Amino acid sequence: MAELLITQADFDNYRNLGNINYEKDMLPHIYEAQRGVIRDLIGEAQYYDLWQNQTDSKYIKLLDGGEYTKGDRTFQLFGLKAVIVLYAYASFIARNSFKVTRAGNKLKRKSESEVVDSDRLKIQKSEALSEAQMYASNIADFLSNNTSTYPLYEADDNLEGSIRIGVTTQRQYKTVR
Repeated sequence: MAELLITQADFDNYRNLGNINYEKDMLPHIYEAQRGVIRDLIGEAQYYDLWQNQTDSKYIKLLDGGEYTKGDRTFQLFGLKAVIVLYAYASFIARNSFKVTRAGNKLKRKSESEVVDSDRLKIQKSEALSEAQMYASNIADFLSNNTSTYPLYEADDNLEGSIRIGVTTQRQYKTVR
């Protein structure tokens, strides 16, 4: 079994990585997405089963997407890879401007390049997170309607759908009165 649920090629469908060093710069964010966001989204037991059996046809569909039927209607499933890619990308954007060195946090600058405006970075991060949340909602709907195929899925009725970038992945819960 592979540790990663996605490959560098999966980014091509959603975001251009340009000359980013995939292994050095993106892998920490991919691990965070898989081990945090995806595990929170589908539940720990379902995540572990996915990770252990990712070559099973049901998990290939969950990862890659496809179609599913709910009642008499057919819907598109976008797949977990979209959520992982977009969350990892947003996490990278949010944290890439600064590098930790022995002398403290440093802003990356080169004489031949310009620093991207922080407002533009916030917009890019926000766009990626919004898109990731849309795909995460699609996954939750799919899993809720396919509990016989994915019996380990743990729906959280209190989850008010949020994927956030911070020190840790955080969920927002509705206020229970």
